[in-house]
Amino acid sequence: LPHCVMAGEVSPEQAESICEDIRLKTMGRPQTNDLNDESSSSSSLPKWDCLVLTAMNEQQKRIFDLQLADLPWREYAEKCVVVQDPPGIRAGSGGATVWVLKENRQNNYFDSESKMLLIHSGGYSQRTPHLSNVGKIFMTTPDETSFLERKLKGLRSLLPSLRSGIFIAASDVMEKIPITIDSIGEETDLLLIMHKSPLEVARNHGVYIVDEAGELERVLQKPSEKEMKEEGAIGDMSPDPWCFTDSAYFISSKITHRLLEFVAPNCPIKTEVCAYGDFMRSLGKKARKEAEAIDFTGLDPMEIKTRHNLHIWRLCLEACFKGAKIKLLDCGFDSFFHFGSIAECRQHFHNLMKDRRDIPLIPLHSTWEYKVGEETIVEYSNLPPNPYTVIGNRSIVSNCYVGRKKNLQTINIPDNVVVYSTPVVRNDRKGWVTVVIGTEDDVKMSYELGHVLWSGTKLKDYEGTSLWNAPLFTMTPGAEKSLLQSLRKYQHREADPEVLKCCGWSMADVVRYVDADKLVEYRRQRRELWWRYGPGSLGDPSPDWAPELPCSTSLR
Repeated sequence: LPHCVMAGEVSPEQAESICEDIRLKTMGRPQTNDLNDESSSSSSLPKWDCLVLTAMNEQQKRIFDLQLADLPWREYAEKCVVVQDPPGIRAGSGGATVWVLKENRQNNYFDSESKMLLIHSGGYSQRTPHLSNVGKIFMTTPDETSFLERKLKGLRSLLPSLRSGIFIAASDVMEKIPITIDSIGEETDLLLIMHKSPLEVARNHGVYIVDEAGELERVLQKPSEKEMKEEGAIGDMSPDPWCFTDSAYFISSKITHRLLEFVAPNCPIKTEVCAYGDFMRSLGKKARKEAEAIDFTGLDPMEIKTRHNLHIWRLCLEACFKGAKIKLLDCGFDSFFHFGSIAECRQHFHNLMKDRRDIPLIPLHSTWEYKVGEETIVEYSNLPPNPYTVIGNRSIVSNCYVGRKKNLQTINIPDNVVVYSTPVVRNDRKGWVTVVIGTEDDVKMSYELGHVLWSGTKLKDYEGTSLWNAPLFTMTPGAEKSLLQSLRKYQHREADPEVLKCCGWSMADVVRYVDADKLVEYRRQRRELWWRYGPGSLGDPSPDWAPELPCSTSLR
């Protein structure tokens, strides 16, 4: 039993609930098919004709394909494909949408009569670096399913209402969709999903301005509070003002045909285009039109080229969406959960499962007989029991391994850190690299030379401009040594200048040289052991040795 039960730190009711959870885990995972109707048969529920995930490169596509092999996506879609973005180009979600349509023309993933779900899932996930290798769409949620599974379950209620076309969604957003929805009708070209969100959320997302008749007037992108007030976007000024924010949306086959036949030939994918900021800027009765010409005065040649390409895209998209019939679906309050940052991951991870019993969160697919702080996430980790392991508050620990050895020193994982281990291979050398950063570290920020900050410590000898590319970490043959070395380096970063010397591996290197097969197999084995033998079995094996387990077995 976990320490909280043995020590009497929870009520008898909570203890009973925890014991029941353990019993269910030991017996095997309960089979459920749908969030809204767990008793329904998956064969009788509607399915997407095709599910498409995007990937930024060939390596990420491989990791996604390996993980999909372990997921029950066939309960939700007839077909599933991963489409790699155009090579060598940052296409953005908008460019990737058009690229998927062009790839479909060559490979026939779906036809004009299909209902297709497109989830934009490529990218580095730098603001949630512990998910950079597996992808946000495959993160594990509190109910021990993947983010993709929860998303598929949540979006399934839309299917009976949609006509043929493409439903476009982001990989780091969980939407709560009403269970029953009226049919959108054959005349609707776009269905826009919107949510009543507080202003602090609206500032970082698209905002719909809706008139009293419920029709769309304009779409703002990441507006300031002043702009929201001036444009009349705020729905209620007191006591808790809110705006309609965007998330996913549907485009009919008529619009997809225009994108393929008009936009694609005239807009080569040479710049980053957003499926939200650029696609939606021309929507609404009072949308601001793109200027016929723009002023390039004072810009360097590269910036002129980028802006010119984006200008052509926006003009073509404006023509593509001209006259489109738009319908809005209001999902109400508390229906939009963005997992775009470490803080948001922690917040929603602990709040998303409000429908579950109010019990302490159990580390996922991990050993659990150690002290874990508040608002901390532990997943796919094997750590020694009390008193040897202490994990602080508001931290994330992923894929970490330490064996159960005698005379082991205490492992202290501090407050407010992200710690994750990854198997890597470079120049035929294989090993593990553990990354340790602060939860407030800005991985994407571009600093001045010599001023890059690592949890408040200035990297004076680092001749780079971003923490993402700082070679702070070391590759070791085993995961255990990698974790201990990185923790020691992080904890002594201020007192000992020597530990700040470059060690050869950055977060960017870990993504580039990840050993995809070993990473997916390690996480698969953690799940297999968890569900087959119960949480007490996870003290073995190490990630460098494991018993043979069926690789193709789906635990669901």
